[in-house]
Amino acid sequence: MADAAAGHCGVLRIHFTPQDLMRTRFVAEPAPLAELVIALMVLRRGDADLFDHWRHGARRVFPRESLPLFDLVLPDRGPDFLDSLRGDFEGGLDEVLSAPRREVRLALRTLESADHPVAGWVRDLADGDRAAQRVLEVALRGAHEALVRRTWPRVAGSFHADLARRRELVLAQGIGAALTTLHPTARWNGSTLEIAAGGHRDVRLRGDGLTLMPTAFLASVRPLVGRAVPGRARLLVYPARIPLPLITAGDAGADLPLSVAALLGRTRAAVLEAIATNPAASTGELARRLGISSGRASEHATVLRQAGLINSHRHRNTVLHAPTPLGADLLNGATARR
Repeated sequence: MADAAAGHCGVLRIHFTPQDLMRTRFVAEPAPLAELVIALMVLRRGDADLFDHWRHGARRVFPRESLPLFDLVLPDRGPDFLDSLRGDFEGGLDEVLSAPRREVRLALRTLESADHPVAGWVRDLADGDRAAQRVLEVALRGAHEALVRRTWPRVAGSFHADLARRRELVLAQGIGAALTTLHPTARWNGSTLEIAAGGHRDVRLRGDGLTLMPTAFLASVRPLVGRAVPGRARLLVYPARIPLPLITAGDAGADLPLSVAALLGRTRAAVLEAIATNPAASTGELARRLGISSGRASEHATVLRQAGLINSHRHRNTVLHAPTPLGADLLNGATARR
């Protein structure tokens, strides 16, 4: 995954032709190796966000033999040849280890910069060195066990819940409407999908289309776009509707979209519902309505905002909250299924 989610202003523009729209699709199942690359990127970041607690636990269990992966996966990008979309880890690992040398070299070239020289074993990897490939295999196995396999039911549950909603949108309104829900700022400008956040970037699909993959390892950031490979659809990874930190171990599976309380916790779900039923509610009003302290109400609102479920703005000395379309959809979907 070569794109970056860093930065605070700018626009990502994805230029579609009619042929690109015809060839745009969602992946059918979650891909362990592609998820692992995103997890490694998030692990390397120092942002104060929804994933702080997850990072703390992940760093404690991250194996020493997987540290070489940090020579490959940076906080803002990683090599595309690791982004296997195979639905099983072993199959994806075989695909990565057998990637053509030319493809590996091209992908690794995107990593090299003045402040990030390429490590020796990585150069050997690009030359097809078997010892370097063994280092990569061991590192990927260890990192997969520590970061992905242990949380896989939650990751897969988030993935399938997101795709269920996207499919509804595609059937009811078309692929264009589904694409505008990938980020709160996404909008169409003619045949160009524009997404504010991060640095400026123009992506021209040139008829090869787009492959879309939700991930539970991102929350409220700009989607990540892979490197162009002639004859192959670009990969775009976007935040799933419910990020990993908001799903407890017992909530994954078929019932994921059914209970907002199960996804968010009872109090946080009550905060979201209170905001949805009283737009422009202040933090103090939420605290009084739910019988919790203002500090706790503010903490819950912060988590909901980081997850993209509410927006907050200051009016004089008061912070007011309102649900985002995603937050409203989450509540409406749960209500419709009762």
